[in-house]
Amino acid sequence: MSDDQTAIDWSLLDKRIEELEYLVYKAKDGKVAERRRFKSVADGIYIVQDRLNRSRSGKTNIKHVWQQLEFLHKIISSEFFDELTVTDEVKREIILASETYFRDISEHLEEIKSLEEFINSDIWKNVPDQIEKFRALQEIFAKQQDETEHLSEQVQELLINYNSAVSKQQITNSS
Repeated sequence: MSDDQTAIDWSLLDKRIEELEYLVYKAKDGKVAERRRFKSVADGIYIVQDRLNRSRSGKTNIKHVWQQLEFLHKIISSEFFDELTVTDEVKREIILASETYFRDISEHLEEIKSLEEFINSDIWKNVPDQIEKFRALQEIFAKQQDETEHLSEQVQELLINYNSAVSKQQITNSS
């Protein structure tokens, strides 16, 4: 491989990496966003994947709260209080004492219900597909890094051979 071909391959590799980073870091308006905390595209992919996994794990907690909703409705219903063997006065005191607790739970459930649209949106449904695409990009990036290391070693060997040949040439010319 000649030096001109090597220079073209390096520039092509640089161009492909820049295009990849542009696609990953571009903002919604098409302008390139500032790189924030990511040292490389692979680091950024790993961080995004980790955040997505953490956000999906919270969804199971929300499902658990929805399951508890039926129990809360049962407790709030008048039939439940009729089944208790306490007097009406005690029942009133219990309700009044728990009023703030029930209101807090009601507010939290309303908040969760308002966020349910976001949780069930197409963005989250497409996460597994996007993760697979990111994994493919990670593999390509790792392969390119390995190829780059191999090319660097070859270039280093060529430079050593070139320097030794030049030094031998200078010794023979000076003699």
